[in-house]
Amino acid sequence: MTEADLERIRAETPGVNHSVHLLACGSALMPKPVVDAVIEFTELEATIGGYQAHAQRAAELDAVYDSIARHIGANRREIALAENATVAWCHAFYALPLK
Repeated sequence: MTEADLERIRAETPGVNHSVHLLACGSALMPKPVVDAVIEFTELEATIGGYQAHAQRAAELDAVYDSIARHIGANRREIALAENATVAWCHAFYALPLK
C-alpha cells in the first residue's frame, strides 16, 4: 500500500477524522462508498421490496464472488461470504466431520 492509497482510504472514511477506532474486528469504520451503497440499496428495498431489489441487482451482487476471487488469486467457487467473522467461523467449524 502506498502513502497515496492510505491517504485516499482516510479521505473516504469520515470517522478517522474524529476518533481512534482500534476495535475494528467486530465493526470497522465504513468508508463513504460503502455507506452510500448501503443507503442506496436500502432505499431501493424500501421502494420495490427486498426480493425485487435483490433480483434487480443480482448480477452486480453475484459479481462480488469473481472480484474477490481475482483479488486473492482464487476460484469463485472457493469464496464463501458471511455477514461477519463469527458466523463464518461457525460455518467452517461445524462443517468439520468431528467424532
